[in-house]
Amino acid sequence: MKNSTLLALIFSFSQVFTPAVANGTNFQKGYVLISDNLFMVDIASDISQSKIDLSNRNQFKDNYFMIFIFDEPQKVSFWMKNTKIVSIAFIDAESRGVEISNLRANSLKQKISKNNNIKYALEVPKGYFIENQIKVGDYFQLFK
Repeated sequence: MKNSTLLALIFSFSQVFTPAVANGTNFQKGYVLISDNLFMVDIASDISQSKIDLSNRNQFKDNYFMIFIFDEPQKVSFWMKNTKIVSIAFIDAESRGVEISNLRANSLKQKISKNNNIKYALEVPKGYFIENQIKVGDYFQLFK
């Protein structure tokens, strides 16, 4: 996809941003670009939204993409309480994917990042990264 076409597509999408409501919490919408893959995400940008994340939400393949933004790069951990099967990418402060994992549904076992420079975490449907040939080392762009 050419950059000019991609940018036009992103800007046209940006005209329709509206908050999403999950469990009574408003999530800003944004878009993530990885290689040629552009998709809409809910943005969890504060601690209260991060705690709610995907729990108890209807999770069909096209509606449960969420990105978490941390104030400072750090080691992070996630669990899947009341959440269906999800894959997660840990993204460093340079916007590079440094780890991709599948998480077990409804599990309280924490997945802790190996890297302590994590600025973003991206949750997607299980298998999405493999299906779309997204791998560790790929760069992620977030458009708010």
